[in-house]
Amino acid sequence: MKFKKPANCKFDENTIPNMQALTYCFSRLKYKRNCIDAGGHIGTVSRILANKFDHVHAFEPVFGEYLRENTTDKNNITIYDVGLGYEKTSEKIYIHPTNSGGTSIVTHTRSGSTNFESKEITIHKIDDYGFQKIDFIKIDVESYEWYVIKGGHHTIKNQKPLLMIELMMRYEESKRSVTDTHNFLVKNLGYRLVKMFDEDWIYAHPESVNEKARRWPLAGR
Repeated sequence: MKFKKPANCKFDENTIPNMQALTYCFSRLKYKRNCIDAGGHIGTVSRILANKFDHVHAFEPVFGEYLRENTTDKNNITIYDVGLGYEKTSEKIYIHPTNSGGTSIVTHTRSGSTNFESKEITIHKIDDYGFQKIDFIKIDVESYEWYVIKGGHHTIKNQKPLLMIELMMRYEESKRSVTDTHNFLVKNLGYRLVKMFDEDWIYAHPESVNEKARRWPLAGR
């Protein structure tokens, strides 16, 4: 399908770079009831999730109008026009001038990228929504993932969903966030890093995967 997107965006919506990681996750899940898409963007992944899960909760603080237009034929997606973090607050987000998928609360030094527009967005916590039967969470929030995990740690601890998180070590300012996110999941919530697809890191709790997946080798760390 032809996705609607910001006029100056060079993002190729027909290429899903994390499709291999998604396929891997789908094969490991014991159930596919409800999921959370943290960083819904224009809906490319939300549409895929809607075909696999009973319901998708998609969070997108900037490009919600495109997300809605690109998912009008799906009746199992709820869209929230807020960002996710560890507390209810507001944050300044920087909108990438040519790649809307690179829009981020965390400032990055990216080659050739200047003139970032900024706007204030509302931040909520996953835990405040009282979601039930969450089997999968995809997090693509451009180095803000530690805050998303902290704000959803009760939901994650109690429901033990499979997690697919984009963690970007290539940006120097992201390294602390990557380390903190990994350590919190492993040491505090009992998760294991089971697979890495470039920048998509897959974390599983032993109780959240199917029997076949439990026998697969773990990447550890």
